[in-house]
Amino acid sequence: LSTVLRLKTVSLNDYLIFLHKIARRAVKQRTIKRDPFAGYKLESVPVNHRYLTGEQFAKLTGVELPTYRLCHARDLFVFSTFTGLGRADLANLTSENIVTEPDGSRWIHIERQKTKAECHIKLLDIPSRIIDKYKGEDGKLFFVPATSSLCRSLKMIEEQCKLGCHLTFYMARHSFATLICLGNGVPIETISRMMGHSSIRTTQIYAEITNQKVNRDLL
Repeated sequence: LSTVLRLKTVSLNDYLIFLHKIARRAVKQRTIKRDPFAGYKLESVPVNHRYLTGEQFAKLTGVELPTYRLCHARDLFVFSTFTGLGRADLANLTSENIVTEPDGSRWIHIERQKTKAECHIKLLDIPSRIIDKYKGEDGKLFFVPATSSLCRSLKMIEEQCKLGCHLTFYMARHSFATLICLGNGVPIETISRMMGHSSIRTTQIYAEITNQKVNRDLL
């Protein structure tokens, strides 16, 4: 798998996991006498979670895009960057999820589709304006295209902005944790709650330590 097919470690591990299941079943059925995977550990792969820098995000929001489709995709990406919502949660968002507090502030109250965790996220000015721009009559706040369509649009936006990175919609969630929250001094416990994580350890995967935060902490 690694030398002939030249699979990367992630793909290789997927095959080995299935093969190990077959081997364990063969041992139980006494087809083979011992587990050939005994003592073997899958190679762990360090994952580089990518997020937009402040300069890249400024380019993204400042560029003039030629079509409505690209502007729509950018607005969805920017909204996700300011709220941390993934594509599925964005598609499920309705007017009932927007709650106005007595002090006039607006919040998103939503149960995440993936983890079923309740999230409370404060709406800042930019995402509030995006909601007002696209709010429809059917209760849904946004029309969210299929993932493949969003990826094509983001690739075109990336080329327009000359970001120098492979722009994906999931980068918005990483940028929320790193650029918007951690970079502005939001405690990781608060970030974890807004992102709907059951463990802070999961949030730490998203929240990379930036050089700006290190400099600020050392002052």
